[in-house]
Amino acid sequence: MFLELAEIKRQRGAIGLTQKELGHLSGVPQPTIAKIENGKTDPSYSNARRLFEALEGAKKGKEKTALQMMNRKIQLIYEERKVLEAIKMMRSGQISQMPVIDKNGHLVGSITERTVLAKIDETIDFDLRKARIRNMMDEPFPTVSENAPASTIAHILRDSMAVLVMKKNKVEGIITKSDLLKMV
Repeated sequence: MFLELAEIKRQRGAIGLTQKELGHLSGVPQPTIAKIENGKTDPSYSNARRLFEALEGAKKGKEKTALQMMNRKIQLIYEERKVLEAIKMMRSGQISQMPVIDKNGHLVGSITERTVLAKIDETIDFDLRKARIRNMMDEPFPTVSENAPASTIAHILRDSMAVLVMKKNKVEGIITKSDLLKMV
């Protein structure tokens, strides 16, 4: 894959690096970077490679972590509670999913609007007033550490409604697709 030289200036600006900082990271002198970005000179292959590698490294270093992205206001619900209670909590908290815990505080599953709606759709005489969460919960949400990068979280959220951020086996926060979109 070939990258255009104009990408150097665009990526540098997107990351918030100065030419001097890029020069320090890449080993390419700042005046040379200025000439490349202004189209006054074509870099050698080795200089172009060093610039793009430095930009890639800088992007990873500036990438947000789970700790920076997570929502600390996490609502948990016990597996013994009724589904109707979960629905009320989701409505009042304006959320669409919740982790489910057992009486010892261990993660045992998750409950989502999607799961509840699917159950109602498949069972005509489904009674929300009697149904317990433990009987219709899904698998627990995936978990990551506080320093997991945003790119890893984005990848996980392709297939999951949420990601839980853990510290010493304790839920510290939650990241949803909505949280990820707020970063854009």
